[in-house]
Amino acid sequence: MVSLLRKEEYLRKRGRKLSAFLIKYLRAKISRKYSVFLPLNVIEPGFLMFHPHNIMINATRIGRNFSVQFNVSLVAGGHDGSSPDIGDNVTIGTGSTLVGGCP
Repeated sequence: MVSLLRKEEYLRKRGRKLSAFLIKYLRAKISRKYSVFLPLNVIEPGFLMFHPHNIMINATRIGRNFSVQFNVSLVAGGHDGSSPDIGDNVTIGTGSTLVGGCP
């Protein structure tokens, strides 16, 4: 899943829109099957998913060496409607939910 994300980011930067679209289509099918939703151009190198099931990420930035377990949600919300901004070397455990900006 993450390798497809990286390929799509690379192809978009190179201007290869058709190839990027095909990767996006394949990534969307896998996302629906495993309930894993990852945005483009947000996750830095070192991302690790222990179990790729029920993961929803809607963050503004995710730092290096970020690891996440299953059944995790990082979503926009709260009073100001902001998304979480996760720093470097962070691990988020099973069943965690982060809503809105995190200090």
